[in-house]
Amino acid sequence: MHGGEVWAQSEGRGKGSEFVIRLPCLLQLSSAHAACRIDPKLSENSLSILVVDDNRDAAQSLSLLLSSEGHTVWLAYDGYQALQVALNKLPEVVLLDIGLPGMDGYAVAQSLRQHSEMKMTSSDRPEWLWPSGRS
Repeated sequence: MHGGEVWAQSEGRGKGSEFVIRLPCLLQLSSAHAACRIDPKLSENSLSILVVDDNRDAAQSLSLLLSSEGHTVWLAYDGYQALQVALNKLPEVVLLDIGLPGMDGYAVAQSLRQHSEMKMTSSDRPEWLWPSGRS
């Protein structure tokens, strides 16, 4: 169906098995995928966004969605990496998971507030939203 190969090999009981799947590479994007792409230059309201989540699948899925809408997106998978990327790239929006291992999202947000590079004028300052009424 895909022009690939599948085979299995074993040296016998208790010696493990090897399964090999080979699929050919696509030479070009499918027309459906190409049709979904939006040139970021065409979007007047594009933002620079940092997505922080230790669940890599969730972070990458959200990144793909935001990028397809014309936004510039950076990814971080833990709190320390989030600080490094945020202070280097200075995103306009940070989508921050609270339940990160090591340095949690609360500590990351608190640390980002301490850096003058991340501060905005009072009229531009975003609201910080905390679950359970925490501020």
